Amino acid sequence: MGSSNKSPRHKLDYTSDYPNKKVYPKDCVPMSRSHGSWTNGVKAYERGTGGSSDTWVGWFHPPRLRNKGHKSRYKSNLQKRGLNLPQDVQEQLIHDAGYPEVHEEE
Repeated sequence: MGSSNKSPRHKLDYTSDYPNKKVYPKDCVPMSRSHGSWTNGVKAYERGTGGSSDTWVGWFHPPRLRNKGHKSRYKSNLQKRGLNLPQDVQEQLIHDAGYPEVHEEE
């Protein structure tokens, strides 16, 4: 079975360990996010005092949307791999690119 990437990190990152990092608020991203469309992000915790548990205070790196679907963002006429150009235009492009001419033997 595959593992889910929604499990928390093994080591908690505390604000006291990284005082120079910016902590983003908890509500900077929606709490109910689809499973595969968002990255996990890095949560920022504060250590509990006097035996209390650690508290989540925000994000060091907030989750972001993944770059899914970037291949389909362009117009369909730009996605065509083989352009249907006339034969003389294809020959001119090949000539301009510096490819050697190939003569077919009959």
